[in-house]
Amino acid sequence: MKRCLCFLFLFSFLSSASALGINVPSQAAVNQPTRVTWSLDPGDETTWDFRFVLDGWDVGLAAANVVAGGMSEGQIDVTFDRIGYAMLLFFILNADCTATQGLCDSCCCWVRLS
Repeated sequence: MKRCLCFLFLFSFLSSASALGINVPSQAAVNQPTRVTWSLDPGDETTWDFRFVLDGWDVGLAAANVVAGGMSEGQIDVTFDRIGYAMLLFFILNADCTATQGLCDSCCCWVRLS
């Protein structure tokens, strides 16, 4: 319940970014690395966190402090630890304690047994 409340609280302060993108394969195997690609447009933030959302619940941090390092696109491996319909969202914590959610091109997948 605490995770749900934290996630809802976080969503209440969200503003949507216009051009951040995430691509997750349509299927992933539980406890196996899954390659995720990301893309930025000029002017987008260059550091963010990825969070797992499974069956509508925030279930934890997938990767913290991902840094673009001057690149406009890149990739990272994440590992889903639960079976179900999952989303991977990306959030930027702003200086004023609000969060910006990245837009998804394809951020959902079915996590299955390997």
